[in-house]
Amino acid sequence: MSGSLAYRRDHRSTEEFARDVEWGTLREGRLMRAWATMVVDEGIFDELTIADNGVDNTGGLITDESAVTDNADFLVATRGGTPLLLDGEHLIEVKYCPCLWKATYKVGNLRAYIEQGAKILTIWGRGQESPERWSIVGPEVMQNMLKFLDIRTNYPGQGGKPAVLVHEDVYGAFYKDIRPWVGVYKGGG
Repeated sequence: MSGSLAYRRDHRSTEEFARDVEWGTLREGRLMRAWATMVVDEGIFDELTIADNGVDNTGGLITDESAVTDNADFLVATRGGTPLLLDGEHLIEVKYCPCLWKATYKVGNLRAYIEQGAKILTIWGRGQESPERWSIVGPEVMQNMLKFLDIRTNYPGQGGKPAVLVHEDVYGAFYKDIRPWVGVYKGGG
């Protein structure tokens, strides 16, 4: 990953980038905590605990290039697991997709998560913070995304960085278990 601020902020001013980082980071934290509560309340897991793992889950702007990483955001421990997440500890990255018909992932992030053995919790919704469904994918599925999907270079939806786009019509090839978001989400919007 290029840790340079200019690369990370792409076309945005530093102030705009700082606002976007803070808002997106805090949204992903709210969604992770709400998801954890939901899956325990629904009996998907007996217990689930979350710890910060990424470089900074407070939403602060990191300007020190040497401090920037692609580490997954959270370390999740489960008990009473399912095939989604067996009992134990898991590195989890949260990705929120503000529409139901696609999911987009930066190629560099996928490669980093594969290397870490991390999983991605993808949450789809309508608009900026309105979750409707979710799924978890592991490194093998991420490898298949890179192998079978077209890599779009200079993808505008990902700040001009190379990305893969998973359209709804091929969800079944990559997401084995898409589940509904149950209950009312009371995030900050």
